[in-house]
Amino acid sequence: MQHPYPYAALLAMCALGFSGAARSVVDGEIKAVNGTYEYLININNHDITSNQVGAVVIDEFDLAGMFQGRAYCAQPMISQPVYYTSQATLTQSGMTAGYLKLNDYMDVKIEIYIGGNLQQYKTVPFDNVSNNVNQNYCNPPAPYWTTSLLPVRRGK
Repeated sequence: MQHPYPYAALLAMCALGFSGAARSVVDGEIKAVNGTYEYLININNHDITSNQVGAVVIDEFDLAGMFQGRAYCAQPMISQPVYYTSQATLTQSGMTAGYLKLNDYMDVKIEIYIGGNLQQYKTVPFDNVSNNVNQNYCNPPAPYWTTSLLPVRRGK
């Protein structure tokens, strides 16, 4: 039996900083140049016909690619870490902490890997998780600098 939602938009945002909503930027904020990056995870290849209460199926993924980030600052900043935020289009299940409701019969837990010096999986959703690498900088008067960044792209 194929899953009824083959491309569930599980990670609606896994970009740097905050959402790309229309507002002014926070000093030191890094925003993705082309806006929020959405990652669709294909769960079409799972056989769920033998679904059992409490059963766990682990499906690790590794999404390739780079994207550009733009840092905004009004004062010089040196040796700063990158903070990550993730959101999900699914609602909290209410049954088990850390799980999201996929449908009436199944909940999912999504964890994404934050590299740098943190080297940990974090459960979606989360806000402002630092990679603990003090390597980024921003120098005014330029309103921003642009750099290529490797996104959070591993998960399970």
